[in-house]
Amino acid sequence: MLCLPLLVVLIGSAHAVAAVEPSAVDEAQSFRVGLLSSPGLDGAGLLDALKLRLPGLELRTQWSVAEGQRRVFISVHPTEDGTAVRTELIAEDGRGYSRRLEVDPSDTRLIASVVANLLFSIEQQTAVADVTDVAVPQTSAPEDVQRAVAAVDVAVEPEPQPEPQRLPEPELTVEREPEPGPAPKPSEPAEPERASTAPPQPRWKVGVPLSGGLLLPIGAPRFGSLLQGGGLGLGADAEHVDGARFGLRLRYLARDRAPFRLSRLRIAVGGGYAWSVGRLDLPLRGELSIEPWWVVHEGERLPATRLGAPPAGTLALGVAARVEPSIAIPVDADPLLAVRLGLDLGLGGSFVVDDGPRVATVTSGLEDPTLDALFRVGGLELWLGARIGLVFGRSTIRAPRP
Repeated sequence: MLCLPLLVVLIGSAHAVAAVEPSAVDEAQSFRVGLLSSPGLDGAGLLDALKLRLPGLELRTQWSVAEGQRRVFISVHPTEDGTAVRTELIAEDGRGYSRRLEVDPSDTRLIASVVANLLFSIEQQTAVADVTDVAVPQTSAPEDVQRAVAAVDVAVEPEPQPEPQRLPEPELTVEREPEPGPAPKPSEPAEPERASTAPPQPRWKVGVPLSGGLLLPIGAPRFGSLLQGGGLGLGADAEHVDGARFGLRLRYLARDRAPFRLSRLRIAVGGGYAWSVGRLDLPLRGELSIEPWWVVHEGERLPATRLGAPPAGTLALGVAARVEPSIAIPVDADPLLAVRLGLDLGLGGSFVVDDGPRVATVTSGLEDPTLDALFRVGGLELWLGARIGLVFGRSTIRAPRP
């Protein structure tokens, strides 16, 4: 997977005056285990949001572990006034960081994005530690956690409060009393810069969908059953973080009318765009396809001329539009990132070439095909199915795109 360096924007006010430069740590540190404490917040929601943004970090809310596992302690809790959030992070090497996040304590997704950005900065040695020689709490007991948090916060001085701006008093003259003018408008406080809420994720991912469903005919010619057949499909998609999708699809379809069986193998390439909101994924794609088809009678494959089709008519060409809504379930099994469950819906048309495009009507060999029609190949068709997909990618902590 390709990865670009990304700009990390952290929300927060000025921190510790006596900040300690990380001169004792020259090499970047990669964290593997995260010890999470989130009193006063939606712990389950924050844990899920962090897992989506930090797929390469094993997060624990209960622990009693030995040293040497490249751990990082993450404490997130509301401030005393309840209007913001404070986070303390302690690396395995003893560096401690304390930040005030100007975000709503109920916005767990934004909190998780800022914490992911801060972890990325610590790994890249771009964040300045507030204190050193602070121990990671060995257990998740409240007294151990509070002791570690206090050791980091003691090095952070309270932020100075700006003095209110004093307006100049109007000058008075002896000759003439000045007319009162409009009162000056107080300057509006600048909004704190908000970090990007895009979850850290690989720039490229690979999706492998497996689907099954039914094919229904639409429009003329109509005969026999309304079911064209049932089948299974397999695909491979390249998924870009910006939403672009490109992929390959294979689908085998079968339809029985004893003693005959129609088989169709569809091979399609296509691309499109996917909208992602939280765990919901909604891709739209267009496809071009070729579809060899054949008929078997009592174990013997019949020639095209006996089926009422020319020799070149057993290959169908087509186009289709597809929509595949799904829900993603995160998975911590590197390199597997998620499992998707959803629908597979498609509308397409195909034709065989016989002195021009046409819909093929397969017969058993009688002179009047309208009285002996077995199968239809081509025309307008509707695919209704369900799908399960696996998503693979590089499992590392990545900064969000700016």
